[in-house]
Amino acid sequence: MHRFDTILSNPHGATALWDRVLEESPSFVAFPSLGSLVPGWVLIVPRRPMLNLSGLRSAEWDELDELQARVGEGLRGFGGQLFLFEHGNRMIGGPLGCGVDQAHLHVVPLPFDLLQSAVDTDDNDFEWSVLGAISSFREAVVADAEYVSIMNPSSRTAVAGRVLQPKSQWVRRVIARGLGCADGWDYKRHPNVPNLLGTVTGYNAA
Repeated sequence: MHRFDTILSNPHGATALWDRVLEESPSFVAFPSLGSLVPGWVLIVPRRPMLNLSGLRSAEWDELDELQARVGEGLRGFGGQLFLFEHGNRMIGGPLGCGVDQAHLHVVPLPFDLLQSAVDTDDNDFEWSVLGAISSFREAVVADAEYVSIMNPSSRTAVAGRVLQPKSQWVRRVIARGLGCADGWDYKRHPNVPNLLGTVTGYNAA
């Protein structure tokens, strides 16, 4: 059992602010992220169990592409650049899973280039590959290792990092530094409820 079980089993019966369904499809549910460092931070979660998105079938990838595009449209009013990212966990209870043993894609608007910030980070625990002219997030997923993948869907550019030493919430740490709140990366300690409310009220407001 993982934290998303309740909303996946009953998408419209949840009462928590971060479990408010914004979009859904036959295979996925999208809702605000607990611990959002900015308003407009959304998670897209597969309905069926899997540790990371490499477990998706081809038709599910097509469905995810359509859904994340709809989510992106709904986030237009938040401004900034839109980024997709995933911590590609492969171990139940492992640190890269951020305390949730279920695949989930982050969709977040930011005022800085997350791809560049990630590869510029002084961290020897990753082997980065810079990808260009990819057609979907699927091409940024690493098939044979734990990974961190980040994509700018507007420019169709991405980076993929093979993880040599897993760290909890690694991309959130990079984002927190980029926003000037380096100590606020941990969603368990900093739920950031006002940003959750901002996501709910600002979604599709453009």
